[in-house]
Amino acid sequence: MRFHVIEPGVAGGYFLVTEDHSQRIEREGLTGVRFDGVLVSVSAEGEELIDTELPPWRWMKPVGRRGESDFGVTRDLFLVVSDRALDVLSDAGIANADVAEFRMPEWTICLAGHAHAG
Repeated sequence: MRFHVIEPGVAGGYFLVTEDHSQRIEREGLTGVRFDGVLVSVSAEGEELIDTELPPWRWMKPVGRRGESDFGVTRDLFLVVSDRALDVLSDAGIANADVAEFRMPEWTICLAGHAHAG
């Protein structure tokens, strides 16, 4: 299975999806993610640019292990997603996101805390 890394962007590690997309992620049974409520507001300048009402948003919290679960994060807060998760997010419209193939680091930490080549 391939995994992909997505830059955190301007939100600095906070990932938001519409309520509809959060429900789709749950229906698909994707792993390593939880959702919470979030308040999204638009500035007066933003209201002038947006001519439709914004949909309800959910805070997407990746809690899985990167490279194993469908959703995870790196230490630098880059989102790591599986092919299945990328398909769902692509349908949500992430055309402006920087997406690259994710490769596990050469050095990993085993459960005992000793570093070894992976």
